[in-house]
Formats: sequence, structure tokens, C-alpha cells
Amino acid sequence: MRPVLDFAPSIRRASAADEAFASRLGALSFGDFDPRAREHTLSLVRGAGATTLIATSAGDEPLGFAVVEMARQGVALLQAIAVERHDRSEEHTS
Repeated sequence: MRPVLDFAPSIRRASAADEAFASRLGALSFGDFDPRAREHTLSLVRGAGATTLIATSAGDEPLGFAVVEMARQGVALLQAIAVERHDRSEEHTS
């Protein structure tokens, strides 16, 4: 299997400055399933107890996000995950 990216992405915690990116990408990624995907994504990102992680390129350009919530000790729930279309492997998209 060939590598999807020519670089290793970095992972960092999201800041308030990332909300526009996450809500836009959430609308694009989940809009077919939820007409209010932008609002629901923003609600998840801002949610108490949730941590949003941003995957970035070498130039700190956002590639995608994941929202993780701790359910209980040792158990985390992946509430949302999305990656920019141009950064996805063509082998895994349709």
C-alpha cells in the first residue's frame, strides 16, 4: 500500500480559531445526512467534556478534525471525524 501523504501530519488541540474550519468541513462531510450539520458540528466542537483535535500539514494548514469525548474512565467516544476531500486517499473514497 502506498502512503496517502508525502509528509507526517501533526495533531494538536483545536482552538477557537479552528471553529470556522471544523463547522465548514462538518457541513461538507455530514450535510448529506443532516441539514443542520454545520450547527451540529459546531455544537460538538464547543461541547463540554469534548476535545477537538486538528490534523495539520507541515505548514499548519488544517487537514481534518476529530471530536473525542470521555465517556468514563478509560473509555472515549469518537463523536465526529472528517478530512478535507483533497487530503483523503482515493483508495478509500467513492
